Amino acid sequence: MRDSEDIRTIEAYLNGQLSDDDRVVVIDRIHSDQHFRSLHDDVRLMIEGLKRSGQVSGKAEKLLRLRNSLHLEDTNNIGESEVSAWEQPSGKSIHEATSHKTSKAISIQLWKPAYVAASVLLLLAVTYFVFRPFSTISNEELFSQYYSILENEVIPATRGDHGVVTLRQQAYAAYDQRDFAECARLFESIMIDNPSRMIDLVYLGNAYLNIERWNDAVSSFRPVAESESSFADDAKWYLALSYLMTGESDQARQYFIAVRDEAQRRSNKAQGALKRMQ
Repeated sequence: MRDSEDIRTIEAYLNGQLSDDDRVVVIDRIHSDQHFRSLHDDVRLMIEGLKRSGQVSGKAEKLLRLRNSLHLEDTNNIGESEVSAWEQPSGKSIHEATSHKTSKAISIQLWKPAYVAASVLLLLAVTYFVFRPFSTISNEELFSQYYSILENEVIPATRGDHGVVTLRQQAYAAYDQRDFAECARLFESIMIDNPSRMIDLVYLGNAYLNIERWNDAVSSFRPVAESESSFADDAKWYLALSYLMTGESDQARQYFIAVRDEAQRRSNKAQGALKRMQ
């Protein structure tokens, strides 16, 4: 029952029928709920398939009309040849009539290869449109499909003694509460004194992604991705996604390739993203 309601909600989201507030709720669930994200991907693919099916039907209908027109030309030529062959005009010899019939027969033979070629083209075209792989998708759709928030694994190691709450603890608490604007503000304050703490840069970058500060996300992930830090693989993945949203597809592809070749954790995901970009 819940899945049916979720599917209706996802359909409305994909068709642009939700209010801005409801869209925010759906996007948040796509990022945080694995099952909901899978439903979203399935419904999106189903809608794309239905659209393609309509396109195929239209193209196939045009090709069928072309083939039928060629067939009619073939039939008309046959009729003309028969009439011309036996209704000999006055003053023409049987030899002349026979020659006329032969020329018409030759014209019929010339049409037959065209008819066969059109039939073959029709078959190839329909096969292509039905069985071709899914086309590439937009950078925004690719981001939505592959982005999931990096869960906080730092807070247990950052609790101060004697109940002291630091700015860093507050930043991670805001991250857990999905208050990404406040989280970014707190991390930015921390970075003034300690700009090179790699793990904080990765979580700050995720906060930026969730408030659509794409260029700031790139600036946060890039130094970590280019470092020898143990968080470099995470940074490369999120940097690739950030570049999708800044419109720098070549840079995104470069880092997806790096993740595919160097990072076991997300290698398959990176390969999938690369296929959708080609």
